[in-house]
Amino acid sequence: MPTYGGFSPSPRHYGGKGLGPRLQRIAESLDQARGTAYDVTDTSVVHAENLGIARAINAAWGTNARVANAFDPQRLTGVMLARWEAIMGIFPPPTATEPDRRAAVVLNWQRWGRRFNTSRLIDRVTTLLGATYVQVETKIIAQSTSCYPRGPRNALSNIIAYPENFGNAAWTKNAATITSEAGATPLVGPTAANDLLVETGVTDNHFVLQVIPTLGGAARTLSAHFKARTRTWAAMQIVASSDAGPPYALSFYDLANGVVGTGGAISGTYAASMADAGNGVYRCSLTWTYTPTTDVGYIVLFAGSADNVASYAGVNGSVAIELNGAQLDPAGAAATYENRWMSTVASLLIKVTQPAGMSDGEFYDTVNRANAFLDGEAPAWVTWHWYRENDPINHTIGFILDSPANLDNRIIRI
Repeated sequence: MPTYGGFSPSPRHYGGKGLGPRLQRIAESLDQARGTAYDVTDTSVVHAENLGIARAINAAWGTNARVANAFDPQRLTGVMLARWEAIMGIFPPPTATEPDRRAAVVLNWQRWGRRFNTSRLIDRVTTLLGATYVQVETKIIAQSTSCYPRGPRNALSNIIAYPENFGNAAWTKNAATITSEAGATPLVGPTAANDLLVETGVTDNHFVLQVIPTLGGAARTLSAHFKARTRTWAAMQIVASSDAGPPYALSFYDLANGVVGTGGAISGTYAASMADAGNGVYRCSLTWTYTPTTDVGYIVLFAGSADNVASYAGVNGSVAIELNGAQLDPAGAAATYENRWMSTVASLLIKVTQPAGMSDGEFYDTVNRANAFLDGEAPAWVTWHWYRENDPINHTIGFILDSPANLDNRIIRI
């Protein structure tokens, strides 16, 4: 093979840029190993043989280096980085930088090969959690749906399940059906195409609805992405369904002109806004400031035939509006949209309780210390979730560390 030896190229030349010094050192080492009994000058046959061997060694050296780089998170190529993320089940947010992504791979790599079993986990979390510990269970995929949290420490995450999949059973449909991912794709926010809200031929409200296990706190902001089709109006509503009345906030949105329409609140105060998300899509927001007596509620996304008109005669099979990216934030404004809901594999469910007399700060700090242990010790194939026992409505709580970028800590609904 001329590429690897002989006088091709001339023995006086050692290859292209970057190969010369290493190849030269290998060839000179082989020449020296022959001893003084051989002529190893540049024009000798022995040197030509050694140069051929040196080229083969140099090629193998380079191949090994490339293979090694594929297992080094700081050196692997962008293609290999994406492959390792897929292998490890890492789902970086759209805002993640390349150093962030590489750091996540490093963390998962560190977990591989570590001794880990449920007994050891129970021993450690029992010690770390103290009086907050209840038990550890194993949940299979059919019993759980997980989402990654976002937002500041101790804040609830987007608790809307399947925020981009309105065809899922988590969304109740009224006088409407859903066609998945058949619409436009926003330029800002969701990366999947919009779902279509298709009317049925009845006179009624045409909407999708989801029950929310906890409305939380004094303020919350509902947001969703809409685009006009045969209907140029949309509406959103937040309802505290367990309170007498029930109290709610409602607002209409003009999808043709990007203008907020009629709105109001039964108890509390409301505010509404719209933001252009590109491709004719608007992100509409509804903030409701009201402290519910009980947390259970629901949110509704409507099509409208005009301002303040949600009940109308539908045209069977007609696409009313497009929907995408629903989010409920426990705050007075909508946070940057992030789709973090996803199904999970079998996982560990760590149940905890907040003893009487223990402050919220002490409770969260205790759980966060235990979660930090898992971050450092659990192998990549282990997923875990925190569940708070004895909650008034038996819902789940997400324990969020100081860094919002920590995606290993998840909340779960069972």
